Amino acid sequence: MAGGSGALQTGLIESLGRPGGNVTGLLNLSDELTAKLFELVREIAPYAKRVASLSSGRGVVEAEVRAQSRAAAQALGMRLTETVAESPSQLAGVAERCAREQCEALVSLPDPNLRRFPEVVTALAASLRIPGVYSNTPFSRVGGLLSYSADFSRRAATYVDKILNGARPGDLPIERPNKFELVINLKTATSLGVKIPQAILLRADRVIET
Repeated sequence: MAGGSGALQTGLIESLGRPGGNVTGLLNLSDELTAKLFELVREIAPYAKRVASLSSGRGVVEAEVRAQSRAAAQALGMRLTETVAESPSQLAGVAERCAREQCEALVSLPDPNLRRFPEVVTALAASLRIPGVYSNTPFSRVGGLLSYSADFSRRAATYVDKILNGARPGDLPIERPNKFELVINLKTATSLGVKIPQAILLRADRVIET
């Protein structure tokens, strides 16, 4: 697995050190990631007091991520509007609510189900003309303003190599990510009239300009 939030809760693994069975890989740190997403909103849109959070409502660790988002918003003095969309068709209702409550930014929470329709999620923020911060890199590639996520690709490949060379998955400890990727879409920033602080640009791993 690459980003296995909820592996312990669902019984897929016995422990991080010795997962047992046939499952191993990388664990997504949803608590640290969720807090960071809200911190990035504060950095790129310090004026944003009314912030919408979005998830599918179907994630294994939905309750934990929601609690983390509330704590992060409260710590930053933000008023949180919690929204849920299981499918693209439900995003119209999300847009209506965000417009009604005058949301000034959007945070797409760590949720693997939202990755099925990133273009529609980023189009939501674009239609509301508000900055969006996302928990997975592909969102920035399809027009999301900023994404911050663990870089699982290289580490996941090492697990595949070990298993193909005879290692038992259950004997390979679950790893926590040690590298996070910050991606900024400057084309989107320009269209929204958002000025990305130089400090953020210098920290970015990738800047999309076209």
